Amino acid sequence: MTGHKQGPDPAPTEPKICEHCGESYNRKRFESKMEDIRHYKNRRYCSRVCADEAVKKRARDFYDAHKDEIRDKKKHYMKSLRHKDPERYRKIGRKAKAKERESLFEMYGHVCAVCGFSDKRALTLDHRKNNGSHERKEMGERGVYRRALAEYRPDEYQTLCMNCQFIKRIRIDG
Repeated sequence: MTGHKQGPDPAPTEPKICEHCGESYNRKRFESKMEDIRHYKNRRYCSRVCADEAVKKRARDFYDAHKDEIRDKKKHYMKSLRHKDPERYRKIGRKAKAKERESLFEMYGHVCAVCGFSDKRALTLDHRKNNGSHERKEMGERGVYRRALAEYRPDEYQTLCMNCQFIKRIRIDG
């Protein structure tokens, strides 16, 4: 009987270069066996980490290249969902806005900076530089909240009650 003779490892293969990090790599050894040659020939990355990073990079690049199209599709999809169940999305929007307002008060204070009034129903975010209408036109109300929350800017924003807000506006407008 002619048995299959187990010889030494197959002929060494040429090292390959990882497409992500540029490092050189060879076939992997699993216990006593070498990585399957077909798998090795198809492999493009030296490790699972490099493969995952490359996938993330391709996804980022794809998003950057198609950002407007993706945002437009999402906008239309969300519009259709809001149209199907408007009350549900109104509730979601109100909750999100209330949460943002609470975060603003945590950051800029729970009382009016002028008179000390503390009823949250009448507190607002005031633009110290009086550029609020311009900023709201540019970013929308929620955009202003997000900007104020992104970084503490006491030189630009303060908490005022509606009375002090109107008094300030009258003083400025004359």
